[in-house]
This record gives sequence, structure tokens and C-alpha cells, in this order.
Amino acid sequence: MPFSSISTDFKELSILEFGIGNNKLIRIRLSWKQLPKIRSYDVFGFRTTSNIIYTEPLAKIISDSSTTILTSNIKQINNGYGISIKLPTNCNSLEMQITFKTSSNGTIFASYQHSVKNISLNDSMNYSFSGQGLGGVFLFNNVSLFDKM
Repeated sequence: MPFSSISTDFKELSILEFGIGNNKLIRIRLSWKQLPKIRSYDVFGFRTTSNIIYTEPLAKIISDSSTTILTSNIKQINNGYGISIKLPTNCNSLEMQITFKTSSNGTIFASYQHSVKNISLNDSMNYSFSGQGLGGVFLFNNVSLFDKM
């Protein structure tokens, strides 16, 4: 099970691969170690190299004892998937996951960008997918709105 992660004092972002051969399930997970004071629109997602074909992406947020499947504020193209998430204010634990299936080989880049101030949904969705962007995923019109993890 290949695994990659990056961690700060506040959060950990990891990519896990499950499966054998051509049938793989990829799970991208963001765990908050210390909950943020600012709870606005954050952006979570991935970009793939051009030879990876992915299907059935599913994003969810897990807070305390509830799990919510996220179905809106999604931007998706053939090699990228991003979701803007309004962080809940009434929780003591917070985790997010994106899972998808692939039968291809290649590289997956994941990114989680936390807003550094209260921003609008439009501001959070003002990006394209690019290797030149934050985390090799998100090329924002206004990069100063995010923590640049």
C-alpha cells in the first residue's frame, strides 16, 4: 500500500493506494490536528498526470460523529478534481477525504488549501489545475487568500 504524506502542526495530508495490479482505490485524506480559528471556504483536491484515468470520485467531511458526502462546489476536468468546502463551526474534530478508482499508472498530486481569512465561494473556486499551482494542483487567481500548504 503506497503512502505519501505531508504534515504541519495543524494538519496532515496523505495519499493512500489500496489494491493490486490494475484495480486501485486512491484515498486522499486531510486531518486537522488542531482546528483552525478561521472557518471559511477551503479547497481540497488532486491533479493527475495525463495518463491516469480516474472514476467515481467521492468527497466527504467527517466531523465529530457525523459524515457528510459533498456534492456541490466541485470543479472537475479529465486530470483534476477540486472541491470548495465551507468548514463547519460547531465541531471538535475534522477530517476530509476524497476517494476514487483508477486502473492506470502515473502520478497523483494532492493539495489542501486553507483560507487565511473569510472568503467567498467564488474566491475559493477561482483556480485552474496546474503543476505550477499550490501543491502542484491549484493555480489560484489570488494565491494570497490561502495558506500555501
